[in-house]
Amino acid sequence: MIIDDRGANQVFSVTKFITCYRIRPLSELFGGKTLLIVDIPGYGDTGDKNNKVLGYEQDQFVTAAMNVFFGTVGHVNSIVFTSRANETRMTTLEPVSTYVFQLFAKDVLSCLRTIYTFSDAGRPLAHGALEYLRWPVENGEVEVNNAAFTDDRSASLADWWRLSMNS
Repeated sequence: MIIDDRGANQVFSVTKFITCYRIRPLSELFGGKTLLIVDIPGYGDTGDKNNKVLGYEQDQFVTAAMNVFFGTVGHVNSIVFTSRANETRMTTLEPVSTYVFQLFAKDVLSCLRTIYTFSDAGRPLAHGALEYLRWPVENGEVEVNNAAFTDDRSASLADWWRLSMNS
């Protein structure tokens, strides 16, 4: 199944529901095991014009739904938090870490990972904020330069790309 959300209004949250993708990799590296990828709506999202439940109430709903869902999952290998690299506000990052720590307790600390999006130059600013919140950034971080996923091949973009890779 492919969900094409490119036409969705990016001003509002695109992910509306907790969605579980069950993948049975053909590679022998997985030893015949099934991979579950769970996509959840982001915390602190503003919803959309048709959604009457916003902000904190929506966060509570998502957390309760995750609690029910993960009650049916026997094992978690990794929980990945995705953040904009330039995010430094605790008002945005703190609720996420609080909800994850409350939902999974301390037994998953070694499973927590971080992906920084729009990470175009230098160390992500969000790294320091997450360290302050005691998010275990030392478990693993990945930086994604979103310019790599564009179809724009202009000279100015190429210059910008070289500059960001050298900083």
